[in-house]
Amino acid sequence: MFNKGDLKMAKKKVEDTLRPELKAFSDKMENRLKEKDESHPDGWLGDTEMELHTKLDVKRYQLFKELQKGENADKEVIVSLATDVANFAMMIADKQGE
Repeated sequence: MFNKGDLKMAKKKVEDTLRPELKAFSDKMENRLKEKDESHPDGWLGDTEMELHTKLDVKRYQLFKELQKGENADKEVIVSLATDVANFAMMIADKQGE
């Protein structure tokens, strides 16, 4: 997991310097995690890095397929899948921390 110093510094930076686009996207990431809290009370802690990578790859492929639709792509689906991809990447990174 991310160490406490990294998390404390990140919180301070959020308050000071977070770009509006990043703040909006990180809010989507947090909301998605909260949606899953009840069905996954242990979050990603019980998953291995490879399990998380597999989940990330599935969502990444779904995102790729939606983007291939061009003008017919559903923007809400794209944002939802991009959010999932980002969350799985964050989970993998978190597993590397101390």
